[in-house]
Amino acid sequence: MDKNIFIPFRGISASIFFGDTREDIRKTLGRDFIEVKRNEFAVNSSDYYEIFGFFVEFSSDNLCEAIEFTDLGSLFYNSEDLIKIDYSILRNNFDKHSLNIEEEIGIGVTYHDLGFSVTKKKDKDNIETILIFSKTYW
Repeated sequence: MDKNIFIPFRGISASIFFGDTREDIRKTLGRDFIEVKRNEFAVNSSDYYEIFGFFVEFSSDNLCEAIEFTDLGSLFYNSEDLIKIDYSILRNNFDKHSLNIEEEIGIGVTYHDLGFSVTKKKDKDNIETILIFSKTYW
């Protein structure tokens, strides 16, 4: 798979777009995944692709609506791997471009108008996960 380049509200250029079916994504990425129910509120299961370091989240209709990258993955935007930069640097870079920021003190931030959210590791400036989402996700 090519580099995971973030396209806001569309997906990643390498292979996955919001609205793709679960079956199409499995055909594209292969069968090396674990299907998991991430929490009791989830409307559907997610597929975890450990080799790529991300979860693909699906709507009740089995359409991709979000992708969550762990610190084992990579997600590029403007030639920079967002997972690898410090949380404070990411905030500095994106806060000035967003008009719809939702911050959870000590946990992370959601940029509703930019199409992604970030969680940070406790007591560190490292990024734990980045969730990219469709316009209809929230």
